[in-house]
Amino acid sequence: KIELLVGDTSNALPGMCAEALRGNAGSATSSANAHTKQPSHAAAFDLVFLDAGKRDYEIQRNMLLLHELIPIGGLVVADNVVWAGEVPRYSAALARGEPAALLPARNRPEKVTRALYEYVAHTGRDERWQQIV
Repeated sequence: KIELLVGDTSNALPGMCAEALRGNAGSATSSANAHTKQPSHAAAFDLVFLDAGKRDYEIQRNMLLLHELIPIGGLVVADNVVWAGEVPRYSAALARGEPAALLPARNRPEKVTRALYEYVAHTGRDERWQQIV
């Protein structure tokens, strides 16, 4: 079965979590060890495409884990994590300790660049994810 949900992830994801918690498709239980077992309900999605407010990516990724909405082997695609080169540039500037170089080029808001950097960095350090950028 293919289910396509179109809309702002910030609006759609809480509804998906609520549906899983209601047991509409089985019983959802949060677990610190979610990466070691398959979700216990059919509300899990094999593919989730995040293209919402970039500052919300980390929150949304955590909601997917907490409510077991992505199974082992599932795919989460987050749009614009490199953001026209701004995130790698930000990362390199941090590594060199150059705070003046942290100002994003092309008038990209620094808060968004920093949020995308943190999403990529945290996901890369989390053993529950295999990250490809």
